[in-house]
Amino acid sequence: MPNLATSKNGKKPKTIVPISAKPALQQKLDSATIHSSSANGRTRAANGNGNGVNGNRGDDNPHRARAVPDGFPFNPDDLDHRQLLSALVAIKRGDFSVRLPVHWIGVGGKVAEAFNDVADIMSQSTRDLNRISRLVGHEGKINERLATGHVTGEWAQRVDSVNTLINCLAHPISETARVIGAVAKGDLSQTMAVDIEGRKLEGEFSRTARTVNTMVDQLSAFASEVTR
Repeated sequence: MPNLATSKNGKKPKTIVPISAKPALQQKLDSATIHSSSANGRTRAANGNGNGVNGNRGDDNPHRARAVPDGFPFNPDDLDHRQLLSALVAIKRGDFSVRLPVHWIGVGGKVAEAFNDVADIMSQSTRDLNRISRLVGHEGKINERLATGHVTGEWAQRVDSVNTLINCLAHPISETARVIGAVAKGDLSQTMAVDIEGRKLEGEFSRTARTVNTMVDQLSAFASEVTR
C-alpha cells in the first residue's frame, strides 16, 4: 500500500492551510502581497513592455532626474548655465559692467541678484580707487580718503587698507612741510616725529625724518654760532 505522506515522485506534497487557520496579522500580509502583485501585473499590461508607467521598471522615484520632452516650456526657476558662465568669465577678465537678467525667479533669481550686487560693489570700488588716485596722487589732496559706505567684512577691510596706505604716505609729507615751514619762519625748535601712533617709522620714511631733523639741528647750531 503506497505511503499517503508522499507523492508519486517521492516528494512531500505542500500542506494547504485554510485562511481561517492563519493568524490575523499573517492574513493581512498575504492580502497586501496579492493586491501588490495584481497592481504590478496591470501596470505591465498597460505599458506593454513590463517596465511600469514611466518605462523604468515601475521605479517612480520623485528624486530621479527625468528627461524633459521636446517643446517643454523653459522653467524660469532654472539657471541658464551658459549665461552665468559667460558673466563669470567677464568678471574674471575685469569687466564689472556685466549683469545677469533680473527676470529670473526662484533660486535662479536669487543667484542673479547676488551676482549683480557683487558686480555693483566691484564696479563702485573701481570708481572710488580711480577717484582717490586722482585726488591724492595727481592733485595732492592728501587728506582725501575712501568712504566705507555700506560694505562689511573683507570689502571694508580693502577700503581700510587703502586709507591706511594713504595715511602712511601722507604723514611724512605733512611732517616735512610742517618743519620746513617752521624753519622758514625762523623757528628752529621744530623736528619731525619719528613714529606714528606709537609705531616707529621705517625704511625711507625713517631716513627722511632723520635727514630733516639733522638739517634743523645744523641750522640751529649755525645760528647759535652766528649769534655768539
